[in-house]
Amino acid sequence: MTLKERIKSLADAEGISLPVLESKLGFGNSTIVKWDKSTPNAEKLNKVAQYFNVTMDYLLNGDSFDDDSDLNNRDKKVMTTYDVISELCKKRNLAITSLERELGFGRGSIGKLRTGNTTLERLQKIADYFGVSVNYLTTGKEPETQIVTDKSSLTKRDTKQIEAILSDTEALLKQDGLMFDGDPASPEAIDSILSAMRIGMEMAKQKNKEKYTPKKYKKD
Repeated sequence: MTLKERIKSLADAEGISLPVLESKLGFGNSTIVKWDKSTPNAEKLNKVAQYFNVTMDYLLNGDSFDDDSDLNNRDKKVMTTYDVISELCKKRNLAITSLERELGFGRGSIGKLRTGNTTLERLQKIADYFGVSVNYLTTGKEPETQIVTDKSSLTKRDTKQIEAILSDTEALLKQDGLMFDGDPASPEAIDSILSAMRIGMEMAKQKNKEKYTPKKYKKD
Protein backbone atom coordinates (compact mmCIF):
# COMPACT_ATOMS: atom_id res chain seq x y z
CA MET A 1 0.00 0.00 0.00
CA THR A 2 1.43 3.38 -1.01
CA LEU A 3 1.40 6.54 1.09
CA LYS A 4 -1.48 7.98 -0.95
CA GLU A 5 -3.46 4.73 -0.72
CA ARG A 6 -2.95 4.61 3.03
CA ILE A 7 -4.15 8.18 3.46
CA LYS A 8 -7.12 7.47 1.18
CA SER A 9 -8.00 4.44 3.32
CA LEU A 10 -7.96 6.61 6.44
CA ALA A 11 -10.05 9.26 4.69
CA ASP A 12 -12.57 6.65 3.50
CA ALA A 13 -12.94 5.41 7.05
CA GLU A 14 -13.76 8.96 8.13
CA GLY A 15 -16.22 9.33 5.26
CA ILE A 16 -14.33 12.09 3.45
CA SER A 17 -12.60 12.31 0.07
CA LEU A 18 -8.99 13.33 -0.53
CA PRO A 19 -10.02 16.74 -1.97
CA VAL A 20 -12.09 17.42 1.16
CA LEU A 21 -9.14 16.37 3.36
CA GLU A 22 -6.81 18.67 1.43
CA SER A 23 -9.26 21.54 1.88
CA LYS A 24 -9.57 20.89 5.63
CA LEU A 25 -5.78 20.93 6.00
CA GLY A 26 -5.29 23.98 3.79
CA PHE A 27 -3.43 22.07 1.06
CA GLY A 28 -3.60 22.87 -2.64
CA ASN A 29 -5.62 20.68 -5.01
CA SER A 30 -4.12 17.21 -5.66
CA THR A 31 -1.32 17.77 -3.12
CA ILE A 32 -1.74 14.30 -1.61
CA VAL A 33 -2.22 12.63 -5.01
CA LYS A 34 1.17 13.99 -6.09
CA TRP A 35 2.84 12.26 -3.13
CA ASP A 36 2.80 9.07 -5.15
CA LYS A 37 5.50 10.57 -7.37
CA SER A 38 7.25 13.02 -5.08
CA THR A 39 8.55 13.23 -1.51
CA PRO A 40 5.99 14.91 0.77
CA ASN A 41 6.81 17.95 2.83
CA ALA A 42 7.40 16.81 6.43
CA GLU A 43 5.22 19.58 7.85
CA LYS A 44 2.29 18.63 5.63
CA LEU A 45 2.74 14.94 6.34
CA ASN A 46 2.67 15.71 10.06
CA LYS A 47 -0.60 17.61 9.59
CA VAL A 48 -2.16 14.53 7.99
CA ALA A 49 -0.86 12.31 10.80
CA GLN A 50 -2.27 14.63 13.47
CA TYR A 51 -5.64 14.84 11.69
CA PHE A 52 -6.05 11.06 11.75
CA ASN A 53 -4.36 10.67 15.15
CA VAL A 54 -1.66 8.36 13.80
CA THR A 55 2.12 8.65 13.52
CA MET A 56 4.06 9.74 10.45
CA ASP A 57 5.80 6.37 10.60
CA TYR A 58 2.39 4.70 10.25
CA LEU A 59 1.62 6.80 7.17
CA LEU A 60 4.96 5.98 5.57
CA ASN A 61 5.43 2.35 6.60
CA GLY A 62 2.32 0.99 8.29
CA ASP A 63 -0.13 -1.45 6.76
CA SER A 64 2.36 -2.54 4.10
CA PHE A 65 1.28 -6.20 4.00
CA ASP A 66 0.57 -7.85 0.70
CA ASP A 67 -2.71 -9.64 0.01
CA ASP A 68 -1.17 -13.10 0.21
CA SER A 69 0.54 -12.54 3.54
CA ASP A 70 -0.38 -14.50 6.66
CA LEU A 71 -1.24 -12.11 9.47
CA ASN A 72 -0.25 -14.73 12.03
CA ASN A 73 3.37 -14.60 10.85
CA ARG A 74 3.73 -10.82 11.07
CA ASP A 75 5.18 -10.82 14.57
CA LYS A 76 7.69 -8.06 13.79
CA LYS A 77 4.93 -5.46 13.34
CA VAL A 78 2.23 -4.83 15.92
CA MET A 79 -1.09 -4.57 14.14
CA THR A 80 -3.95 -2.49 15.45
CA THR A 81 -7.56 -3.66 15.31
CA TYR A 82 -8.10 -1.22 12.46
CA ASP A 83 -5.16 -2.79 10.56
CA VAL A 84 -6.62 -6.28 10.95
CA ILE A 85 -10.06 -5.19 9.75
CA SER A 86 -8.49 -3.32 6.85
CA GLU A 87 -6.61 -6.46 5.79
CA LEU A 88 -9.76 -8.60 6.05
CA CYS A 89 -11.59 -6.08 3.87
CA LYS A 90 -8.79 -6.11 1.30
CA LYS A 91 -8.94 -9.89 1.04
CA ARG A 92 -12.64 -9.59 0.14
CA ASN A 93 -12.12 -6.57 -2.09
CA LEU A 94 -14.45 -4.67 0.23
CA ALA A 95 -14.21 -0.98 1.09
CA ILE A 96 -14.38 -0.10 4.77
CA THR A 97 -17.26 2.27 4.04
CA SER A 98 -19.13 -0.63 2.40
CA LEU A 99 -18.52 -2.78 5.49
CA GLU A 100 -19.91 -0.02 7.69
CA ARG A 101 -22.99 0.20 5.49
CA GLU A 102 -23.57 -3.57 5.52
CA LEU A 103 -23.30 -3.70 9.31
CA GLY A 104 -25.51 -0.66 9.83
CA PHE A 105 -22.70 1.47 11.29
CA GLY A 106 -22.40 5.21 10.75
CA ARG A 107 -19.74 6.44 8.32
CA GLY A 108 -16.35 6.70 9.96
CA SER A 109 -17.29 4.33 12.81
CA ILE A 110 -14.58 1.79 12.01
CA GLY A 111 -12.00 4.55 11.61
CA LYS A 112 -12.54 5.41 15.27
CA LEU A 113 -11.00 2.05 16.17
CA ARG A 114 -7.59 3.67 15.74
CA THR A 115 -8.22 5.52 19.00
CA GLY A 116 -9.92 2.57 20.72
CA ASN A 117 -13.34 4.22 20.50
CA THR A 118 -15.73 1.31 20.00
CA THR A 119 -17.96 -1.20 21.80
CA LEU A 120 -17.76 -4.96 22.25
CA GLU A 121 -21.05 -5.29 20.38
CA ARG A 122 -19.59 -3.63 17.28
CA LEU A 123 -16.40 -5.68 17.44
CA GLN A 124 -18.49 -8.84 17.69
CA LYS A 125 -20.56 -7.83 14.65
CA ILE A 126 -17.39 -7.31 12.63
CA ALA A 127 -15.92 -10.60 13.87
CA ASP A 128 -19.11 -12.50 12.97
CA TYR A 129 -19.16 -10.91 9.52
CA PHE A 130 -15.67 -12.21 8.72
CA GLY A 131 -16.08 -15.49 10.61
CA VAL A 132 -13.28 -14.75 13.08
CA SER A 133 -13.12 -14.13 16.83
CA VAL A 134 -12.92 -10.79 18.62
CA ASN A 135 -9.49 -11.91 19.80
CA TYR A 136 -8.37 -12.16 16.17
CA LEU A 137 -9.54 -8.61 15.48
CA THR A 138 -7.59 -7.26 18.45
CA THR A 139 -4.39 -9.31 18.03
CA GLY A 140 -4.25 -10.52 14.41
CA LYS A 141 -4.18 -14.17 15.47
CA GLU A 142 -6.40 -16.77 17.10
CA PRO A 143 -5.50 -18.25 20.52
CA GLU A 144 -3.40 -21.39 20.07
CA THR A 145 -5.73 -23.32 22.37
CA GLN A 146 -8.90 -22.33 20.55
CA ILE A 147 -11.03 -25.23 19.35
CA VAL A 148 -13.38 -24.57 16.45
CA THR A 149 -16.91 -25.80 17.06
CA ASP A 150 -19.40 -26.93 14.46
CA LYS A 151 -21.69 -23.92 14.61
CA SER A 152 -23.92 -25.34 11.88
CA SER A 153 -25.52 -27.63 14.49
CA LEU A 154 -26.40 -24.72 16.78
CA THR A 155 -29.96 -23.48 16.41
CA LYS A 156 -31.09 -19.85 16.45
CA ARG A 157 -32.39 -20.50 19.96
CA ASP A 158 -28.95 -21.75 21.05
CA THR A 159 -27.28 -18.65 19.63
CA LYS A 160 -29.87 -16.37 21.23
CA GLN A 161 -29.33 -17.98 24.64
CA ILE A 162 -25.56 -17.62 24.35
CA GLU A 163 -25.85 -13.95 23.32
CA ALA A 164 -28.19 -13.24 26.26
CA ILE A 165 -25.75 -14.78 28.76
CA LEU A 166 -22.80 -12.90 27.25
CA SER A 167 -24.73 -9.63 27.33
CA ASP A 168 -25.57 -10.07 31.03
CA THR A 169 -21.98 -11.08 31.80
CA GLU A 170 -20.58 -8.08 29.94
CA ALA A 171 -22.78 -5.76 32.01
CA LEU A 172 -21.47 -7.35 35.22
CA LEU A 173 -17.85 -7.17 34.08
CA LYS A 174 -18.18 -3.47 33.28
CA GLN A 175 -19.41 -2.55 36.75
CA ASP A 176 -17.26 -0.02 38.59
CA GLY A 177 -14.76 -1.52 41.00
CA LEU A 178 -14.19 -4.83 39.21
CA MET A 179 -10.53 -5.79 39.68
CA PHE A 180 -8.19 -8.43 38.27
CA ASP A 181 -5.06 -9.10 40.35
CA GLY A 182 -5.53 -5.72 42.01
CA ASP A 183 -5.91 -3.77 38.75
CA PRO A 184 -9.09 -2.41 37.10
CA ALA A 185 -10.54 -4.69 34.41
CA SER A 186 -9.33 -3.49 31.02
CA PRO A 187 -11.45 -3.71 27.83
CA GLU A 188 -8.97 -6.30 26.53
CA ALA A 189 -9.40 -8.47 29.64
CA ILE A 190 -13.18 -8.28 29.37
CA ASP A 191 -13.03 -9.19 25.65
CA SER A 192 -10.84 -12.20 26.42
CA ILE A 193 -13.22 -13.44 29.12
CA LEU A 194 -16.28 -13.07 26.89
CA SER A 195 -14.54 -14.73 23.92
CA ALA A 196 -13.54 -17.69 26.08
CA MET A 197 -17.08 -17.94 27.47
CA ARG A 198 -18.57 -17.93 23.96
CA ILE A 199 -16.28 -20.76 22.85
CA GLY A 200 -17.01 -22.76 26.01
CA MET A 201 -20.78 -22.41 25.71
CA GLU A 202 -20.77 -23.34 22.02
CA MET A 203 -18.69 -26.43 22.78
CA ALA A 204 -20.95 -27.39 25.71
CA LYS A 205 -24.11 -27.13 23.62
CA GLN A 206 -22.45 -29.14 20.85
CA LYS A 207 -21.45 -31.88 23.32
CA ASN A 208 -24.97 -32.00 24.76
CA LYS A 209 -26.45 -32.42 21.29
CA GLU A 210 -24.04 -35.27 20.55
CA LYS A 211 -24.82 -36.94 23.90
CA TYR A 212 -28.60 -36.69 23.85
CA THR A 213 -29.42 -36.96 20.15
CA PRO A 214 -30.76 -40.48 19.33
CA LYS A 215 -28.39 -42.53 17.18
CA LYS A 216 -30.78 -42.73 14.23
CA TYR A 217 -30.81 -38.92 13.95
CA LYS A 218 -27.05 -38.47 14.10
CA LYS A 219 -25.12 -37.64 10.95
CA ASP A 220 -22.49 -40.15 9.86
